[in-house]
Amino acid sequence: MPGSEKQSKKSLKRGRKKQKIQPYLSPDLYDRFKDFAQKSRGTESGIVEDALNCYLDDSYDAVAVLKRLTSLESRNKRVERDLHIMTEIILLYVKVWYAHAPEIKEEDRGAAEELASKRYRAFVDSIRTVLSNQGPLIEHLVKESVADLTDLEGIIQAYSEKK
Repeated sequence: MPGSEKQSKKSLKRGRKKQKIQPYLSPDLYDRFKDFAQKSRGTESGIVEDALNCYLDDSYDAVAVLKRLTSLESRNKRVERDLHIMTEIILLYVKVWYAHAPEIKEEDRGAAEELASKRYRAFVDSIRTVLSNQGPLIEHLVKESVADLTDLEGIIQAYSEKK
């Protein structure tokens, strides 16, 4: 029989003959096994021996892969949850901001748009810095001035005029 000629290196070193085993397989697994043996043109013994060698020599990594996939799945769920929370926070902030932001007079809109554009560019630069791995965004926002002295005086004056 061709499969009996193939002896593992370990059994040859010890001068032992191959041992006969008689495992029981479910009918479905047995049918799949027979089909595989016919298609691969290998012996049943050779196929079982190769499979056992892979499994016992730790080259069968399916368990490790499944553990890693499970870990990645739970991380992904946490990221999705955190993203949902952050989205809700941003939407709530925008809603509150719109509720409390004063209406800008038509004559002040040009200056307001210019100031908004300047602040937006600073914000985008901060994001660019964070994405280039130069530290957390909060550090850069704390170090940067949100408005210069002229901006602050204008805000104070506009607030005083409303009262």
